[in-house]
Amino acid sequence: MICSFDLCNSSISLDSLIKGVTIQCLWCPNAFYCCDDCRLSDSKHQSKCRGIQQTVLVDRQNIFKEMQLLEQIGQGSFGTVHKILIQGQLYALKKMNKHQCSKEVRIHKHLNHKNIIQFHYFIEDDEYVYIIMEYATQGTLTQNRENCDIQNIFIQLCEATLYLHEKGIIHRDLKPDNIVLDSFWNPKICDFGLATYESVISSFSGTFEFMAPEVIKNLPQTQKIDVWSLAAILYWLLEGKPLVQGNQIEKMQQILDFKKPQFTLISNPFIQDLLNQMLVPDPDQRISLQGVLNHKWTLSINTIEKEIYDRSTQPSVQKQQQIEIQQQLHKNDSSMLQKFISLFGCGGREKQF
Repeated sequence: MICSFDLCNSSISLDSLIKGVTIQCLWCPNAFYCCDDCRLSDSKHQSKCRGIQQTVLVDRQNIFKEMQLLEQIGQGSFGTVHKILIQGQLYALKKMNKHQCSKEVRIHKHLNHKNIIQFHYFIEDDEYVYIIMEYATQGTLTQNRENCDIQNIFIQLCEATLYLHEKGIIHRDLKPDNIVLDSFWNPKICDFGLATYESVISSFSGTFEFMAPEVIKNLPQTQKIDVWSLAAILYWLLEGKPLVQGNQIEKMQQILDFKKPQFTLISNPFIQDLLNQMLVPDPDQRISLQGVLNHKWTLSINTIEKEIYDRSTQPSVQKQQQIEIQQQLHKNDSSMLQKFISLFGCGGREKQF
């Protein structure tokens, strides 16, 4: 592949594409650059790029007036997440290095599912991208293992993951820390930093406790790695411990030597059968996600009971957010504006979707 800037035409290696090092226009899927200087210098592309043409320069003071930084609620290898307030509404703000997030933005901005955190818009400056997303009031699944309906949570996660797979997307990092819960305890998948399209050759990535064997063995990664991760999450929810334990080397070896899950607290034969079919080391023999949703255990849920966990747009959600807003405003002090200024640093460009 060649750099899209006509005056450069440098060769772009396949390895840099796979690892996400290559710079790509956030709006155009076919515009690749060997460096940021080439991207900024490509006036020919800028003149025809629909995304750039629709970008609106945002005055920094207006951002300060409309947005209030409340607290940090998450941090990962690709950036930090803060809770923010815009015109009385709570959102999540994710700050990431611009050169590491182009693929995440391209994938996440087109997703629309009740069990996937909603992408609203992003602000960018010369160094960072700030994604404005839906805020889930109950925190992560890690923080709420004992407070949720496991069967409902699992089914909704499977439905959201199937939605991704139907779009040709593999999440590659499904784990409790990347699942948040709204006020009705509906799960919502977030963090698409490692997500990729199925046709792309994937590198080693993920978290050992929820990682499929083929990832460690450097075999082709398909949708089946998400099936394994969902099974590992279900196992963790029911057993109260991860599928593999120990230090990094011990976890890796346990995954490589994995035969079938060992049950201590799980006595339900239907759940055991489902996990045995999902946690098969050979991805070709592993059950499909549609097969999971058609399994006896997942089909056994009461329809009326499921609907209780499927009402994330009801007015009571807004009521709970208003209560939380008042609590947060009461705790704010005069240093909050300075924190926000230090986070953004300079004016940026805003894109609405």
